[in-house]
Amino acid sequence: MARPIEVLHVDDDAAFGDLVSDALEREADWLSVRTETNAADALERIEAESPDCVVSDYEMPEMDGIEFLGAVREEHPELPFILFTGQGSEAVASEAMSAGATEYLQKTTGSNQYELLANRIRNAVEKYRSQKRLERERSRMQFALESANAAIWTRDIETDGMEIHPTVCPVFDTPIDCFDDFLAEVHPADRDSVEETVRSAAANGDAYSMQFRFPGTDGTRWGEMNGRTIHEDGTPAFQTGITRDITPQKERKRRFETLISNLPGMVYRCRNEPGWPMEDVRGDVASFTGYTATELETGTVQWGEQVLHPDDSEWIWEAVQSSLESTGSFEVTYRIRTREGETRWAWERGHGIYGPDDQLEALEGFITDITDQKERERRLERQNERFDELASVVSHDLQTPLSVARGRLKLAAETGDIEHIEEARSSLDRLDDLREDLVGLLRTGDIVSATERVDVATLAADAWERVNAPESARLDAEDAPRTDGDPDAIRRLLQNLLSNSVEHGREDGDTTIRVGALDDGFYVEDDGPGIPPEDRKDVFTPGFTTKTGGTGMGMASVAGVVDAHGWDIDITDAEELDGVRFEIRE
Repeated sequence: MARPIEVLHVDDDAAFGDLVSDALEREADWLSVRTETNAADALERIEAESPDCVVSDYEMPEMDGIEFLGAVREEHPELPFILFTGQGSEAVASEAMSAGATEYLQKTTGSNQYELLANRIRNAVEKYRSQKRLERERSRMQFALESANAAIWTRDIETDGMEIHPTVCPVFDTPIDCFDDFLAEVHPADRDSVEETVRSAAANGDAYSMQFRFPGTDGTRWGEMNGRTIHEDGTPAFQTGITRDITPQKERKRRFETLISNLPGMVYRCRNEPGWPMEDVRGDVASFTGYTATELETGTVQWGEQVLHPDDSEWIWEAVQSSLESTGSFEVTYRIRTREGETRWAWERGHGIYGPDDQLEALEGFITDITDQKERERRLERQNERFDELASVVSHDLQTPLSVARGRLKLAAETGDIEHIEEARSSLDRLDDLREDLVGLLRTGDIVSATERVDVATLAADAWERVNAPESARLDAEDAPRTDGDPDAIRRLLQNLLSNSVEHGREDGDTTIRVGALDDGFYVEDDGPGIPPEDRKDVFTPGFTTKTGGTGMGMASVAGVVDAHGWDIDITDAEELDGVRFEIRE
């Protein structure tokens, strides 16, 4: 965003208002949220502070969200207003949109609602600011057209004499008496083409339009000349037309094209038909889809047939039509197929273009690639699934040693037998081990963001120092590669794998562990007893362990680190040693 977004959140529950404020500002550092608990105070703050967006609850005393929206619209008809309510129904949503709400979002219990709300706020404010900028641009353009320096002229085809009104041509700021005077003011590089265009149109009796450069006091400027040939007695007699300075329009077009070329996606205009035939495509479409703008505009490639994923095309059509009928705009997320056959994810937002008779003429919108975002969401879902499994395991594993400790302490109090205290201490030690493993696992739950180029051998050596290994155990990491990742997370991954090899290693303690390079990652293998193929699918499940007293969370932590980096991990037989081999691939 060019500048921070100021949000006014209105909810009669002050505690929930504070929660939303904190959650939104954590979610997006470009948001600044202020809260009010009633609509009356909110209206005063809107007038005093002019926020960028209003987010309001629906059920509030004295004035509900729809009534509050109506009051806002009386003074601020375009101010983004999002109804964020726990009272959800189609009727409420329809009433809100009819009353002029920008967005309608129902409160849920999930934390991702704040990410969704932040995105809705940003999209609404960006659109609002864009509309304001566009309105200002249109106002300036209207003023320029009304006060544009333009020359209306006639040219005698036989004599080349020209009459200019006004007499001193305002485009060139000089008198023009004949066509040669006109050509003398045109940039030398464009002079021949201008003369050829005008004289050919006169000879053929045609109309014409052309653009040319001419020197100005502040550098080279652009002019536009539009004319037509007038016949007398069936013979071309003279030409008439208008010449004007179009330098501001040229500059605006250049800025617009620069803006489009820097957008992370494509803007389009298309017909509202199932094939979505494109009439105008601009932006970075080729790197996104593999197809060129020309292929889409000419119909060589149909967006709805070759680009849209066939499993998504039918529901997209229905969703867009339904949204157009209710709001005149739409927002959809779907899959596409690139020229190379790759499936990618797209986010699209658009609106209908209506004619004077309110008939839908076309759709215009913006499409961007969100494949990376979808992949992050997929990894997060996988992590959440693991944590769901973890919850039941932790509940059981914590309850057992707690019950033992309580029981032993009760017996010790009743009998005075100190052996019960020793048993209680052993159960508490078990709890402490479980706590350490749980902390390590939970730390891997965050999506890895702070990555750098790291040396796996160095991290393996650091991890080895933290492993309770016998003196006879040996680590060989000389062949380990360098990779991109979070060094702390990779160190935890290696520590858990090394600890696993030591704990399940040779009975005499002479375990050898090797960390080495793969073409697309690295491996850790040992000379221990290995892992039976039938157990390998369960190794990374929280709580699974073959060690007496084990927590089953160390390997789950390994899987968490791998998922957080977007890597894959496989278990196989060691190739150089006789035990198990873990292969981590990027």
